[in-house]
Amino acid sequence: REHVHCGPGTCGAEATSRLIATFAESSKLPSRAFELFPGDPLYNYWKSEDKQAFHSWIDGEEADRPAVEALIPEGQPLAIGRIQASHFTWQAKERILNLLGPARGAQFALGRCIEWDSPFYVIKAFGQLCVRYDVLQYANKKAGIEEKMDVFQRGTRILAMDILEPPEWMPSDYGLVVCYFVLEHVPDPHQAMQGITKMLQQGGFLLLGAPFVDGVGHKWCGWRPCMP
Repeated sequence: REHVHCGPGTCGAEATSRLIATFAESSKLPSRAFELFPGDPLYNYWKSEDKQAFHSWIDGEEADRPAVEALIPEGQPLAIGRIQASHFTWQAKERILNLLGPARGAQFALGRCIEWDSPFYVIKAFGQLCVRYDVLQYANKKAGIEEKMDVFQRGTRILAMDILEPPEWMPSDYGLVVCYFVLEHVPDPHQAMQGITKMLQQGGFLLLGAPFVDGVGHKWCGWRPCMP
């Protein structure tokens, strides 16, 4: 009980995910923490059913309804973290629409949107609320990935940078920043969050989430819907 910080009306996703995890650990439900691997009893079934060569956002179409499965990338239907992320995103979108008020019905109401690695959630969940779907990649000089910003003909940006020490040229005009499955990979999540918030324009929205069991310190909410 001490590790659950949600309240009435907000515990459904967390309770479901914890129940799935409990069943999986007791071998009563074939759920996995992430993608399957060779040697897993379900690996051959998963490979035979995974017909798509790339993420399901490849069609570039917004999800036609707020269904959990609409926000689970192709090939990861059994990933607990992805189920939590889907619930969280739909709840966050509804909260954002309420905060936008009369502007919620306007096309491109959020302006520019950016997401780590691939624009999956910003396309599938937020669709026409975003005028551009930008992508941020983690720069790593040792891996040959230099800090830079590529701007394409229609205005889409692909940024490569170190979010722990953002460069001076980092844009700060985003109405929505989505950062999922990233902070668990950086050495200082709190410093990373400080850098991420600098990308937001005034009144912008930031969705953060990572598959930590008990969070980072006492103020990190994991996948719990803790937006004010």
